[in-house]
Amino acid sequence: MGNVTDVTLWIAFSAGVFSFFSPCVLPLIPSYLTYITGISFGQLQQEHPSAKVRLSILTHSLLFIAGFSTVFITLGGLVGFASSSFQHLLREGL
Repeated sequence: MGNVTDVTLWIAFSAGVFSFFSPCVLPLIPSYLTYITGISFGQLQQEHPSAKVRLSILTHSLLFIAGFSTVFITLGGLVGFASSSFQHLLREGL
C-alpha cells in the first residue's frame, strides 16, 4: 500500500508543477508578484534590484503563502471534522 501512496503523491506533485508552468498561469506571475509585494513592475525589472526590494518580495510572498495555506488547511480540517461527525450521527441512527 505504501508504494501506491508514493506513486499517487508524485503524480499529484507533477500535475501541480505542470499546471503552474501552463500557458494560462505562467504569464500571471509578474502581476501576482507586483500585487502581493506592492512593488511596481519597473522595480521588478531592474537589472540589479536592491536587497530591500528582494527582501520585501520574499517576505510578502511567504506571508501570502502562509495565509493562503492557513485558510485552506483550516477549511479542510473543519470539513473533515464535520464529515466525521455527520458519519458518526448517521451510524447511530440520528
